Amino acid sequence: ELYFDNSKKFETTSIGAKVTGDLDSTTGIFERTSGFTSQLKFNISNETQLIHGSNNQVKLSFVGFGNAARGFIDGQSGFIQIKTAADETGIICRDNSSTELHFDGSKKFETTSTGVTVTGQIISDGLQMGDDERIKLGTGDDLEVYHNGTNAQIDNNTGNLEIRNDGTFSGTRNIFLRARVDEASVTCKSDGAVELYHDNSKKFETASGGVNIQGDITIASSTNAPKITF
Repeated sequence: ELYFDNSKKFETTSIGAKVTGDLDSTTGIFERTSGFTSQLKFNISNETQLIHGSNNQVKLSFVGFGNAARGFIDGQSGFIQIKTAADETGIICRDNSSTELHFDGSKKFETTSTGVTVTGQIISDGLQMGDDERIKLGTGDDLEVYHNGTNAQIDNNTGNLEIRNDGTFSGTRNIFLRARVDEASVTCKSDGAVELYHDNSKKFETASGGVNIQGDITIASSTNAPKITF
């Protein structure tokens, strides 16, 4: 046993040693308050602190010179979280449950039992999905985009399916359907014609006064043959 002014401060035990009061050094200090909160402080200016609270909270606090806050890791019953110096939540990991990512204290990403939930926009430099993995849009999965292993498909399950340009632009914007990357099939021109092609050669075109046809018109014979009246 070691004493200071007749007061015991240090005692060896069968498993180690026991200190009464703070354990102080040139690089840190250990202290335990009357409320059973223990703190381990590193560096003479207490720049990093490991705290065990009376409520079983464990907190690793990063404190800069002059007691300036640098953020902390906070572990409590059921979860652990990382917060910034401004006490804004960055990451929360919950027991047997979700992990959350935040921006400026606002939750943007959360894992779920079936995948993830994103609040806001997703900006990516690439998205790769396997066969029959679907992009589903709408509350009831109204629109699905996927590749079934053989074909690429767009399935619309409600209402109309529209492909259109924004009507607020000025100038010309067209819609192209191509059987090959360099082969025209259908062209829809804004404020203009609709064109139909055969093997990249235009055969049919709408015009303000009717239609224009390149080549012959062939009408298949049938019991009720159609008539062309001039």
